[in-house]
Amino acid sequence: NLAQWTKGTSINLERSLRLGDELGGHFVLGHIDGLAEIIDQKNEGDAVRFFLQIPTRFTSFIVNKGSIALNGTSLTVNCVEDCIFDVLIF
Repeated sequence: NLAQWTKGTSINLERSLRLGDELGGHFVLGHIDGLAEIIDQKNEGDAVRFFLQIPTRFTSFIVNKGSIALNGTSLTVNCVEDCIFDVLIF
């Protein structure tokens, strides 16, 4: 969120996509179905594992090794147990 930026905040800069550039990865399209709450995080070497909790009504849509979009970023779901799943970010 731009309103939270302060001096020293690290941000991601990317060049704009140009006509003819290769597209790769997962495309994120659609609408927001619900919200997840970060309930824990653990450092794992150069990565951070985030544990998130979702409302019960969304559990049938999330599967192990499936994709999920969090804040517009497509990530792989590592493990799902009941209403809790985790993702790993490097």
